[in-house]
Amino acid sequence: MDKATSAVPACEVCGGNIHRDNTLGICGRTPECRAARSLKKRRSLPRPEKRTCSVCDRPIRSDNEMGICQRSDSPACKAARWRHLQENGPMGKARYCEICGRQLRRDNSLGVCYGRGSDACAKERERRRGQIRRGGAAPASMNGWTRPPYIEAGAVFERLTVLEDVMRSQDPVRVRCECIGREKQIKRAVDLTMGTTRSCGCLRRELLTTHGLHKHPLYATWNGIIQRITNPNDARYPHYGGRGIKVSERWLDARAFIEDIEREIGPRPEGVSGAGAPLYTLDRINVDGHYESGNVKWSTASEQLTNRRKVSTLTEQRDALAAQLQVLTAQLKALGEGN
Repeated sequence: MDKATSAVPACEVCGGNIHRDNTLGICGRTPECRAARSLKKRRSLPRPEKRTCSVCDRPIRSDNEMGICQRSDSPACKAARWRHLQENGPMGKARYCEICGRQLRRDNSLGVCYGRGSDACAKERERRRGQIRRGGAAPASMNGWTRPPYIEAGAVFERLTVLEDVMRSQDPVRVRCECIGREKQIKRAVDLTMGTTRSCGCLRRELLTTHGLHKHPLYATWNGIIQRITNPNDARYPHYGGRGIKVSERWLDARAFIEDIEREIGPRPEGVSGAGAPLYTLDRINVDGHYESGNVKWSTASEQLTNRRKVSTLTEQRDALAAQLQVLTAQLKALGEGN
């Protein structure tokens, strides 16, 4: 069909052109069109099923899975909701004492409460315990119920996999680490659930040997720079990081720092002081500059003393006085020649 002769759909409200894929037949250009389109869309939706409360027969929401209303003015509905939660709640069906009818804990395997003011419950509980100790048959309430384990076999905690069921939190547990399949016994199962033990020891070794440069001669130099620049608890921090001295972002990585130092200024020169310390240490060329490429050199202790801020200030003052002296000398000479 030719596009020029094909019929263009029109809006049912304003009569304007609309897109061919507009299934509602109404545009959204004007407020009237938008209101009509919203009304038509609501009417086209399937209506939810009408439901009523199973207790008071009043209307309830369609998504109310319990089937009981939430109105506070109906005690019967409130009691029914509580009974429903006891029987079908997250903990399953509630259990009650066979003697006095009090509600029991889920892990009560005897079927009798702990005798809170009831001698009959206490006597029956002791009788059933003695029956079990003598090897007799378990009470009927215990049949079909077993205490769930604290940790089931196959549970994974970080890098450790539990090899067998653990009944109590203080029991030892056998685990296998994922590193090389090494098996280990943890003293307490609670150490797994609390995150105290996460591996066979391989995780700690990996964290301590991230870069493997702890024994490199320049590692101690790098660590000292990082501490006095970033650690406020360091005694030297007020003279470095505290007054705005920084370290370049690249040198925050020990490997990059060592590579740049060995390439730019070479390894530390040989020699030790009388106390056994290295004779040469890393010094900044500009005492007010940052630790970065192009601003470091190897210097002895005496050379570093001449590069201190006080010495630099005195040197600048001396040069300024010398310049002033030259100006005054030239002026006096000019006056003498004039006379």
